[in-house]
Amino acid sequence: MIRRRRNHRRGATLIDVAAGSMLLAVVLIPSVKMLQQNESLHRRSSLRETMLHEAEQLLEQTKIRLTDPSVFDSTFRRSRPVVQNLSLTATDGPPLRATLTTAADTTLPAGMEVITIDALVWRDVNNNRRYDIDEPAESLRTQRAAP
Repeated sequence: MIRRRRNHRRGATLIDVAAGSMLLAVVLIPSVKMLQQNESLHRRSSLRETMLHEAEQLLEQTKIRLTDPSVFDSTFRRSRPVVQNLSLTATDGPPLRATLTTAADTTLPAGMEVITIDALVWRDVNNNRRYDIDEPAESLRTQRAAP
């Protein structure tokens, strides 16, 4: 009986290379795009979380100030809303701008003293110190009754 030697190649054939490149095109390239989208979503989510945190801090600080009866009365008796424009520096994000508005709630019956507090925090992309509709922003509103 004559034995035949089989010649095994150690390299890849052209079909193997073509199949590998197709696998890369079908699987790897879309997954890289998905990773880039995920990173973008994470940045936007992180920015929004920071803006909400800053807005909440502004509301809480204002509510604490309004626990003083004299501060509450002077704010409630004003004929126009009090608007404060602020620059915020978040520790883990870009510089932000904020508008804090306090005004007496005039929709309630006489004798009920309630102040509405609005906080708008945004990233001032064009540095004009005004909120533009295309800039990322978050706002919160609460009310505080007389102490």
